[in-house]
Amino acid sequence: MNNNQEAGKYAYQVSYEEIREVLSDEFEMALIDKALDESKHGYVPVEDRKVTDFWNQLYDFVENNYPDTFNLQGHKGEVRGSNAVWVTMNSGHGTSVVIKADRGFVDLVIPGYADRFAEFSKVNKDVIDQKRLYIRTASKSLTVRKYIEIIDFAGDFSDQIDRVEDAFNKAKELQDLVKYLKF
Repeated sequence: MNNNQEAGKYAYQVSYEEIREVLSDEFEMALIDKALDESKHGYVPVEDRKVTDFWNQLYDFVENNYPDTFNLQGHKGEVRGSNAVWVTMNSGHGTSVVIKADRGFVDLVIPGYADRFAEFSKVNKDVIDQKRLYIRTASKSLTVRKYIEIIDFAGDFSDQIDRVEDAFNKAKELQDLVKYLKF
């Protein structure tokens, strides 16, 4: 609290550690422990065990089926919160592929190209038409999109294996497309 200017304005100060000493409820103590951890390390996700388990199975799936193809952000065993439903991977040339499982699409993200939408679409028209792609802009990026079925990361992985396979096959198509697009 010594380096918090707002806290210094008040005559009485109570630290998280002092609050924790008087608590007896385990849930309340867990909340204080989380606050202490956040103050030391920044954002700390509240784990959703089902989502964490899904991610662990997803890492195994990618390792077994696409060992040299995808470089997923994060790592197996990482704690995941309920909102951790986008799978991001580097696809080369400054681009990335993102499986947005909760929205039902896979995007090839090309940073800094939002304002070049018309030019990009014109130059790549043949590839876009042939591959039946959808081009979108998002903030400063341009995205090349393929649609998939929604994947529920809180659901059972084995019940959705066909959806996961389809999503990664489309992610591979988009990743391979980087070689043919002009940008």
